[in-house]
Amino acid sequence: MKYPSELTRVSEYRSGEYKDSVFAVTLGKETGGILLRVQDKKFDLNNIKGINDAIIDKKHVKEKTYNKLKMYSYATGDAGCEGNVFYIPNKDTTLVINIIDCINDKVKIRPEEDKILKSIKLLN
Repeated sequence: MKYPSELTRVSEYRSGEYKDSVFAVTLGKETGGILLRVQDKKFDLNNIKGINDAIIDKKHVKEKTYNKLKMYSYATGDAGCEGNVFYIPNKDTTLVINIIDCINDKVKIRPEEDKILKSIKLLN
C-alpha cells in the first residue's frame, strides 16, 4: 500500500476498533488526523465494531459511493474529537479510514474529507 510520507505507521492499538488491523498509518496525533487500516476479514454490515468492541447499530451506518467504490460510514467522537469512520469492502479484506479532528490538533483534516475519499483507488 502506498501512502504519503507525512503518514506514520502505527505499530499497535489496544482499542477494539483497531486491534484486528494488519496495517495502520496515521497523520496528526494518534487521536486525530487520518487513520488508515486494513482488516484481514470480509466486510460485514452487521458486525462493525467501534470503541471497546461495541457493535455499531446498522441504522447509524450510511452508504456512500465515490469512484464507484461503495463505502459505509458512521460518525464517531468523544473527549474533544469527532469524525467519521469509513469501511470500504475489497474482496476478503476491508479498508477502514478514520478521518477525525481533535480540539488540540494542528492538522484539521475533516474539511478535506470528500477530497480524500474521492482520491481512493483500490488495485486488484
